[in-house]
Amino acid sequence: ELGESTYEEVELDAARLVERAQALRGGTPHPVIDLDLQLGPVQLVGRLGGIWDRGRVQARFSKLESGWELEEWIRHLAFCAAGPKGCEPATNLVGRPTSKKIMQIRFGFVEDAREQLEQLMAIYFRGQRVAMPFFPKTSRKYLTTLVNSKSPDDAEKQASQNAYKFWRPERNDASPAQP
Repeated sequence: ELGESTYEEVELDAARLVERAQALRGGTPHPVIDLDLQLGPVQLVGRLGGIWDRGRVQARFSKLESGWELEEWIRHLAFCAAGPKGCEPATNLVGRPTSKKIMQIRFGFVEDAREQLEQLMAIYFRGQRVAMPFFPKTSRKYLTTLVNSKSPDDAEKQASQNAYKFWRPERNDASPAQP
């Protein structure tokens, strides 16, 4: 009975996820885009699918806080840099709920997508030469605090403090040495 109950809950979440993704796919499907972008010394070649009139739609039965969101952000930058024709330059991610709500994120058009990709490539190559700190969950905490701040005057300070508390929960009473 426990297995059946769990299955029914997962089945319901999956059905709601599919329903949300299908709603975002309004209009007609577009063909796969073949990427061939020169980004400084790097040639980015690949394919992007899942494109509809309202942009790319990607759905997975996983939480959006994972590395999937970062991967899709990079694909979204490539999508914008490629200059899609006949569809909205947006990417919609639909993921597993953390509560009773299906999670959804929408990336809008990025005007400087090519430059951002070039910066990411430079960071990648630097990371191949020297060890670099990478804290995606802490960075996300910083960004969400910054975006959701009700007080723009001290938003950066609050975001730094929240990210530090998230990174070092055992030191919640301490302040970061550098914001």
